[in-house]
Amino acid sequence: MGWCLDPGAGEWRDGVVIPAADGPVATGDVGSVDADGWLTVVDRRKLIIEAIRQTLDLNLIAPFRLAQEIFPHMRAAGRGSVVNVSSISGHVGVPGIPQASYAASKLGLSGLTAELAVQWARHGIGVNTVAPGFFRSEITDSLYTEERSLTWLRP
Repeated sequence: MGWCLDPGAGEWRDGVVIPAADGPVATGDVGSVDADGWLTVVDRRKLIIEAIRQTLDLNLIAPFRLAQEIFPHMRAAGRGSVVNVSSISGHVGVPGIPQASYAASKLGLSGLTAELAVQWARHGIGVNTVAPGFFRSEITDSLYTEERSLTWLRP
């Protein structure tokens, strides 16, 4: 039994995945891509709190709600496994990339995972988190080609 929410597929809103809009990011917008491939674009004139809420909704609230939905099924089966994808950014600061809401959401996900692991173990349900660091991919490719980024990626 497995459930998957592809963050790249759209936005989690009121229990529904809203398809992401396609198209270029306009000049003058602020954008960030998280490790899961989710693109957040914020017009500089809008309150940053909207972007913070969106990040928390996607990276913390959505996994929590999905876990709540699947728990009764796993409990009835007497077994199950949940694997959440966090980020090294939730455990250490990353120089050169201001991402406080992302880091907070991913550390929160790690905390949620630890709590659910303790609570659900008695039902035979394992709950774990993987927290990868930076690795070369389509999303992070520019980090490996820009000198500014390379200075803090190098050990």
